[in-house]
This record gives sequence, C-alpha cells and structure tokens, in this order.
Amino acid sequence: METLKGFLYSKHVAIGTHSEGIVYFLQTYNAEFGITSDENLHPFQEDKILKPHVGQIIKVTGKISPEITIPEYTGYKIITVKTIEKLDDGNIPQ
Repeated sequence: METLKGFLYSKHVAIGTHSEGIVYFLQTYNAEFGITSDENLHPFQEDKILKPHVGQIIKVTGKISPEITIPEYTGYKIITVKTIEKLDDGNIPQ
C-alpha cells in the first residue's frame, strides 16, 4: 500500500460517443496518477467515492498498478483507493 497526497480532479472525456464519461486524476507534487475506488468500475462510470472530493487536496492510501491501455489513462499509473481523507491546508503536499 502506498500513501499519496495531492489535488483530485476529473475530466469529462469522449464527448459525443458511447464511451462518454468522467475519469479521475490525482496530481501530486511531482507526478499525476489515474485514480479509482474500484478496479471493476468501468472507467467512464461516475465514482461515488471520489466525486465528493473533486477539487480538493486529499490523502489516499491504495495500491498502485502499472500503466494500463485505456486511452484516457495512457501514460498514467493507476491508484486504486482503499482510504481517502480530505486535507485542510491549501498547499500541494510535497
């Protein structure tokens, strides 16, 4: 298990296609990760665990997977969240 701190944001992707939906990312001080709360959740489904934390600085604990082949996550490692906590300071953690 890894612990990461950073800014959680989402992107609306594949607009106008059958794959249209939201993907989530965690921006840390020195890297970006794709992020999900459930490995079995389709990448374009709304993530009910992450959605309330979008736009916040958070701390997550979870498993980091290697890069995957879903186009919106190409080039990103994926973290599957086990715990999530909002951080109150306004700075990107280092």
